[in-house]
Amino acid sequence: MEQSIHVETGAQLLARLMKRPILHGLEKDLFSDGPRPNECLLPRRYKGIELNGREAGVVLVNTDHHFHIPTLVDLMACFIRNNNDARKLGTTDVFDDKGIKSIIEDSLRYFTVINCYESSQFFLSLQSLQGILSNDDKIAMIAIDSISSYYWQDRKHGECWSMDGYVKSCLNIMQKHTFGHKIILLYTRPSDVESKSKEAVVRTSLLNEEKIHYKIQLHKQHDVNQFSAVVESVSDNRNLSYIVSNNGIEWRTCYSKR
Repeated sequence: MEQSIHVETGAQLLARLMKRPILHGLEKDLFSDGPRPNECLLPRRYKGIELNGREAGVVLVNTDHHFHIPTLVDLMACFIRNNNDARKLGTTDVFDDKGIKSIIEDSLRYFTVINCYESSQFFLSLQSLQGILSNDDKIAMIAIDSISSYYWQDRKHGECWSMDGYVKSCLNIMQKHTFGHKIILLYTRPSDVESKSKEAVVRTSLLNEEKIHYKIQLHKQHDVNQFSAVVESVSDNRNLSYIVSNNGIEWRTCYSKR
């Protein structure tokens, strides 16, 4: 029987063998097996009480600079205070302000922010992801907000990409330096600049470079704290409504359309 030869570099072998935290089942309302960042960072348990965290590392490539660390801290604190196991056990003293501060400070060791201020810094950051992942087996998620921040800057310097072509090029670089590391990749982009050309990123259910598993479009109702999300995948399309409260995102309704 004819057999093919599989060739991989030492870096690819290391990526394949490294064990990372598993993020399946964290955000079932949005993904069937997807993540929720504040839960990723938190510990599995604290002083014997289950927190249902994953002790997973998260890297944020911050290009739009909309992220606020105090907001993340507040969300983590609310999640801890609302922990069901703590309420059932009646051990509220464990989660006083000092205890919560200790949990959050320890958890934020797993959170890395790469601030980019222009195009060359952004592309250098994408190319450095493989080294970052190889040096830290705790990292299970990389998020980019936003992948298209420097589109107009690069076009001004002579590049002629469409927005979709530019996003696909950045995604290709990002996946080239992370593929095989068994992590979750998230990125944002504006929805008002999008074409239906062949350059658009294709959805798939497999592990393929230059393709994605989910596309999520977010919408806000005018002057109301009411939002909706359209989640598209190969298997189905789902519409969800949600609000943003002190506890973070609260999902309201969901229906699927295959």
